Amino acid sequence: MAAKKASYRRGFDVLRSATRGFAEAMHELFPPMIEADLATALDEGWTLGSQNEYCHRCGNSAGPGEATDKGCSHCVGQAMAWDGMVRLGPYEKPLEQWIIAMKFRRVWPWATWFGRELAGVISEVGDADKTLVCHVPMPRLRRWRRGYNQARLIAGAMAKSARLPLMPILRRKGWQPPQTTLPASQRAANLRNSITLANIDLTGWHVWLVDDVKTTGSTLAACARMLKKAGATSVHGAVVAVADPKRS
Repeated sequence: MAAKKASYRRGFDVLRSATRGFAEAMHELFPPMIEADLATALDEGWTLGSQNEYCHRCGNSAGPGEATDKGCSHCVGQAMAWDGMVRLGPYEKPLEQWIIAMKFRRVWPWATWFGRELAGVISEVGDADKTLVCHVPMPRLRRWRRGYNQARLIAGAMAKSARLPLMPILRRKGWQPPQTTLPASQRAANLRNSITLANIDLTGWHVWLVDDVKTTGSTLAACARMLKKAGATSVHGAVVAVADPKRS
């Protein structure tokens, strides 16, 4: 019986490894799948948001002069778990559609494009030799069901383009309902004690923390606190899009 269980476990591990490898390889193979959507959006006048159109402290949209080094109307006076935030744009069409296609329809080339674009907007936050990229983790069961973690795919493309090391050091333990299914008031509690970190000393390191969408920021905050607890000198978020805090 023990031998049979061990055989099943080995088979499961091989299948999981193959699924992960397939997802991480295939997302770079079909750029024509997204080129038409990009061309259509550009023809209709869409462009990536300017880096001056949002608050670099919380990531929320802000008009000219609304955001300063101390924040904007959304975050001024609030303590932040991270040290800064960069994004590609607000969570609205067409970015919203492209993110959904990546997450739920397996259009993985979007992850590569998002990561490369993020690499172009991140700034140097410290010694490049002491800067790393990591991604927001996904619960193991959800990761197994989906076959990939979109945040990791984005982070991998960003790290490769920025020539920074990718270190998947954050983990999710147990099972929690997806954050998007919960009201904002319950999201922090849903994550409590669910984020863990590999046994690593990050003293002196600067970290770029990557995710697809920032909504309330609860997940990013929980991850940033763990990274700071491990000694990280700074933690900056890099997300594809930020949802309007007034949007349900």
